[in-house]
Amino acid sequence: MSSDIQKMCAGDPPLTARLASWMSDLLADPQVTQRVVEEYGSPVNVLHTGALAGNASDLSDAAAELDIDLRVFFARKANKALSFVDAARDAGLGVDVASENELRQVLDRGCSHTTSSSRSQ
Repeated sequence: MSSDIQKMCAGDPPLTARLASWMSDLLADPQVTQRVVEEYGSPVNVLHTGALAGNASDLSDAAAELDIDLRVFFARKANKALSFVDAARDAGLGVDVASENELRQVLDRGCSHTTSSSRSQ
């Protein structure tokens, strides 16, 4: 199934699609996929926060092997879903915010490690 999906993906430059098992499982189940579309409409964006902590850990481990001081921050501005803020908080990651509203949102969700990417002029 995943190789069929990957064959349909094309871009410039061409990139190999990386499909997690939950993606293949969802796409292989037409009844679940149909229920998702019926409930939320189409197009639908399916979000899964499960990989965030593992990916951040892999990055931190690679930095540690090279003796690089690294802190991983989730980019709130580029990722609007608050579920990712919760996942970043639960993984002990920082959250990068670009506005007062974003800062309020992440503080309200219990995040204590934030940084601002905006610059005052």
